[in-house]
Amino acid sequence: MKEEAKANKKYKDSIFRRLFGEDRENALSFYEHQSTYININVGHNRELFEKCQVLHEYSIFIQKVRTYHHLLGNLDATVDRAVQECIEENVLKTFLEKQRREAINVCLTEFDEEKFENMLKEEGRAEGRAEGLVEGKLETLLELVKSKVISLEVALSMTSLSKEAFLSKLSEV
Repeated sequence: MKEEAKANKKYKDSIFRRLFGEDRENALSFYEHQSTYININVGHNRELFEKCQVLHEYSIFIQKVRTYHHLLGNLDATVDRAVQECIEENVLKTFLEKQRREAINVCLTEFDEEKFENMLKEEGRAEGRAEGLVEGKLETLLELVKSKVISLEVALSMTSLSKEAFLSKLSEV
């Protein structure tokens, strides 16, 4: 005798009411999703890496792939070199020794070169914009101090430069 699948009627009614009935205002919140982006690139989230050595080693491996791809250009050679170097440096060594071919295949099939290049360009643009903002702020502060709109002390409180470095820049304006 074949058993029929039975849905939880209360659950179905709850969903239906949220979507179409009296509880429609809460329908969107019912499906709301919140996520948090965590940067796992080398040099970020040191506290997380201290708690999870495997994640730290994975970020080192990915950094090596990125570096060698930039230098070598050939993705096959890049991934092979990164894997070999990680094994030699005891980074993901056990996993890479056992799963070397699979790890290389995943890197080769999942890696989107165009997306990677676009990501590098965007990171460069973001860094450039950030540097430009800092330089613009400094130029503005220098001009305001030079024209005596604000005092040197006020300007120093708004920058991370030492007094000597600020005065040196001020003499160049």
